[in-house]
Amino acid sequence: MKKILNILAVVTFIAVGLTATASAQRSPVSTKTKVDFDFYVGNKLMPAGEYRIRLMPASSESHKLIVLQKVDGDESAIIPSVPENNKGGLKPGSVKFNKVGDTYFLSGVQLGDESLFQTAIKGRTEKAATTRIANLNAGTRNGVVTEIPN
Repeated sequence: MKKILNILAVVTFIAVGLTATASAQRSPVSTKTKVDFDFYVGNKLMPAGEYRIRLMPASSESHKLIVLQKVDGDESAIIPSVPENNKGGLKPGSVKFNKVGDTYFLSGVQLGDESLFQTAIKGRTEKAATTRIANLNAGTRNGVVTEIPN
């Protein structure tokens, strides 16, 4: 009887350990980074500064929410993301921005699984800026603007 109780205790200990490990793997991963320029997260303009960036689970295991919180202020933003292959080999903790004209947009982060890059979903502001720049470039020949759309 004592042997059976010892075996049950060991099995319980292992099960609790595996459960704790599984929940720890699902917990948010974060990094702290300094951004030297104003930038958009979705449609929200964020001021330059130091930010804590973390991933939170979203609708599925691979889809995450990117959560930004300014370290020395009340600024924060949340944006959904989709996983993509980390083709660029970005290191864990990397934060990537798109530059459209003179405006920066959060592109995504590499946190957690090194084979994945969490790409931020583009907001209306970034889509409009990209369209505007494309329209300007379409009207340019040999560096001369031939037509400027309104």
